[in-house]
Amino acid sequence: MNDRLIQYISPTSNHEDTHRRQFILHVLLCATIILLSIASFLILIQSIQLGSTFRGLPLWINLVLLTFFIGIFLLSKKGFPHISSQLFIWTYFLFSIALAIHWGVELIASLMFFALIIVMSGILVNSLFAFFITMAISFTLFVLHHLQTTGVTHPKLYWKLEQWGRGEIITVGILFFIIATVSWLSNREIEKSLKRARNSETALKEERDMLEIRVDERTRELQKTQMEKIAQLSRFAEFGRLSSGLFHDLVNPLTAVSLNIEKMKSHTTGQGEMTEIEEDLIRAKKATAHMQALIQAVRKQMSQQTVQELFSINEEIKEAIQVLHYRARKNNVSIEFQSQHDIQTFGDSIKFSQVASNLLSNAIDAYVESQTPSPGRKVRITLKQKNSDVILEVNDRAHGIPADIIDTIFEPFFTTKQFHNGIGLGLSITKNIIEKDFGGTITVQSNEQTGTNFTVTFHKRDTL
Repeated sequence: MNDRLIQYISPTSNHEDTHRRQFILHVLLCATIILLSIASFLILIQSIQLGSTFRGLPLWINLVLLTFFIGIFLLSKKGFPHISSQLFIWTYFLFSIALAIHWGVELIASLMFFALIIVMSGILVNSLFAFFITMAISFTLFVLHHLQTTGVTHPKLYWKLEQWGRGEIITVGILFFIIATVSWLSNREIEKSLKRARNSETALKEERDMLEIRVDERTRELQKTQMEKIAQLSRFAEFGRLSSGLFHDLVNPLTAVSLNIEKMKSHTTGQGEMTEIEEDLIRAKKATAHMQALIQAVRKQMSQQTVQELFSINEEIKEAIQVLHYRARKNNVSIEFQSQHDIQTFGDSIKFSQVASNLLSNAIDAYVESQTPSPGRKVRITLKQKNSDVILEVNDRAHGIPADIIDTIFEPFFTTKQFHNGIGLGLSITKNIIEKDFGGTITVQSNEQTGTNFTVTFHKRDTL
């Protein structure tokens, strides 16, 4: 039964404000219809009991009002809540005027009805309409009072000579209760709207936060993918830079192999010559091994494989020196490698080789535009172990890094070199490898007079 009643008085509008006002209108209309029905029944009983002495509101007026309010309710259910609200308020307004004309403007019931009309106007329509209806009520009361005092109207004022009975007290109490109920309904619906708004705001904020998280995650994924692609391009670019020196270093061992083989062919097979042939073979074997080492070092630089293994840090540095030997010699740079002993750690040897090559390559390139004389062009690589930490230092004595840009040298694509000498990814990739693959740090100290020193520190690991 309650569900059917709620469904019957439920609003039909989807607009939030109209929905709230329509619901309050339906509640007030239903309450009015019920009260008029009860009043009509009581008037009918009193008129039968009192007969010609009955001085209350005529029954036909109550029945007309009841029918009219039912029509307003049906009009609102058909989708015209604004018109229905206006009709509802103006009907109460005319009814209150009729009471004031019939019983006098001083009638408490009519004055309370006017107050109820002002409250309902602000709730069912808007505040502007409430001000308008207030002015209309004030003007109406002024006119009715003037007509009453000048004798134009003759209201029934006998009630002034009688004391209030229970009926009058109950009537006033009911009107107070109606005013309080209208205010409560309005506040209740506003609070529900505010609660929905707050819930929507919270849900929107959570959705926005989740969207920001997803965007950040996607951005990091894209940046990681881009960095991997760019790093790959950087390795190919680096290979192009190394190729001239690499081929130069490969030609000499191959030439030595060819000469030794030709020499072997020209010798006789006597016992005396065999010793010399064996020496030539040994030299050819060493030259071939040197060539294989160079090729292996370059292949390691170009590889993208990830292999976790126990490797020698010393050997990786030596291979990097070997690969960059020609470039160093071309720029009159000597490379000095110092290490206390062979240090081994567990990790990705290929990535560490890339770190060593990038730092050594940067140190060599620092002399390209430097005015440092040839005897002073030296790169010193120092490797040592302190407790469980491995410390790698790469030092040059070139022109150094200006103080205003030293904080930005690890940013991607930042470079002080000419375009053909670099694209600004070497130090960025190096920092990324040291921090993420080896859990270490890289710092730089530079002075325009004494040169630059890069220090790599990470924890030595024996196993994964």
